[in-house]
Amino acid sequence: MLFGLGSLFGSGTRVDYVDAFATGRGNAFSATADNPSAIYYNPAGITQLEGVQGQVGTYMISLDYSVEQANGTVKMDDSWQFLPNLFATYNMENTPAAFGLGIYAPFGLSTDWPDDSPFFGVADKSELKYITVHPVMAWQINDTFSIGGGPTINSAEFTFDQRLAGFNYNGNAVSLGFVLSALWIPVEQHSFSILYRSRADSKTTGSAVLPVPGVPAPFEVAGSAEFPFPDCWRFGYSFRPSPKWNFEANFEWMNWDVLQTVDLTTEVQTIPFVFNWDSSWFYEFGGSYFLDNGYHISGGFAWVENSIPDATFTPIVPDSDRYFVSLGVGHRGDRWSWDGVVQYGAGSRDVVAPSVPGFDFGGKYETNSLAFNLSLAYQF
Repeated sequence: MLFGLGSLFGSGTRVDYVDAFATGRGNAFSATADNPSAIYYNPAGITQLEGVQGQVGTYMISLDYSVEQANGTVKMDDSWQFLPNLFATYNMENTPAAFGLGIYAPFGLSTDWPDDSPFFGVADKSELKYITVHPVMAWQINDTFSIGGGPTINSAEFTFDQRLAGFNYNGNAVSLGFVLSALWIPVEQHSFSILYRSRADSKTTGSAVLPVPGVPAPFEVAGSAEFPFPDCWRFGYSFRPSPKWNFEANFEWMNWDVLQTVDLTTEVQTIPFVFNWDSSWFYEFGGSYFLDNGYHISGGFAWVENSIPDATFTPIVPDSDRYFVSLGVGHRGDRWSWDGVVQYGAGSRDVVAPSVPGFDFGGKYETNSLAFNLSLAYQF
């Protein structure tokens, strides 16, 4: 029996660390939102930027997954993975309007268990590529309040392999969504933000290789499946006791309850996959200290809740409660700005019962990650 594809889409594949300066602060940036990556964190924030600005960056991560069972420990391939991003903003002089365009990867990453894993053949390899193109417009309503938002055009492509079961699915889709946000700065020391990111349903089409009873070998057929990516709410508060300090806390809720049962439809049969996932929270805290020479240092902490219940757990993405700590440095000049960050993440989870008869998914799952985030910006 095949197990669910849903592990491709756990919070373990959520890539929320788009900007280096934000990552250095534990990703608590939505109520600050004062560089071009505000397009992602809070589009209303681009009203704070002057003229034309551009930013490029990349998030580089090595994920070290392992499972400890009675007969030993098995580790997953921990090769480095790269997720680039690009942002551009234009604030119209003498008007309350600002515009922006972002290209980034809010979901992604891949997993690849070795041949000696206890579930090789049913939990082998998965790869998700998810790119979002995000045009935005923002409007400064008055001196303290701005709103912003815009559509998201999302391209998703993924591969899923279960070699022993004789199953493979390759699918891709383009989906649409939207983002709405607001930024309120009642006084210089305090700012508040709210953002809503809509659900995006990826109606994938592609090819499936299926094991069929009575047929000596698996064969390839056209297939389709619709995967919902969740809507979410993000709330932020920034406190600036002096021009040298900026502290912030962000709280984000992801509606993974939208992922219940997904049907893989082919010319031969329809295969239901049951997920019954739970919504989860992100808790993000951080701060920055600004030196007189344009340099700054940042530190942060984030806690991410698990989304996958025990009943539908799979080893493709062994999702668990996780924490992240980060430390960053950067410089803001008259034209050029840059940031560099190192981030460490860890989590663990005990799984008691197997999810597929004949394959022992039980054990202690450990997740450790090391990541670097680099951003470079220029004001024209």
